[in-house]
Amino acid sequence: MKIKKLSNRNIIFKKILTEWNLNLHLILEEKYNYIIDTGFSSQSVTPIKEYLRNNKNLIIKYPQSLGS
Repeated sequence: MKIKKLSNRNIIFKKILTEWNLNLHLILEEKYNYIIDTGFSSQSVTPIKEYLRNNKNLIIKYPQSLGS
């Protein structure tokens, strides 16, 4: 997984898959960290959890399914 730091609080994690590219957006805040567009399973956020390695609260925003 490639990691690209856009700013002090915005980081993109990118994984190139066979059918599409998976992009995960991490937003770092003082009290909480936020993950946006986590892909298709909780396993997709594992690299971000490893990157953070701290005890801050983590808020994960999963995209709604296309059918809802």
